Amino acid sequence: MYLKSLVNQSVIISKANVSLTLKKNELIHTEHSHKYKLSQIRELMHQTGFNIKNTWLDENNHFALTLVSKNT
Repeated sequence: MYLKSLVNQSVIISKANVSLTLKKNELIHTEHSHKYKLSQIRELMHQTGFNIKNTWLDENNHFALTLVSKNT
């Protein structure tokens, strides 16, 4: 999914320690939806140089939302 900035703007996501500068009409990719086991997510992030910051699971552990950041 993509969102489009309607104006030039700066956005701060303090909980994720992220700040973005967006130009008018710039697209931001906000979502990837794939089916992976948690072990596969951990391995993929390790292989690609990302750190898992947090993972949220539904009450039945069927779905996960994972916040990651690039290793620096």
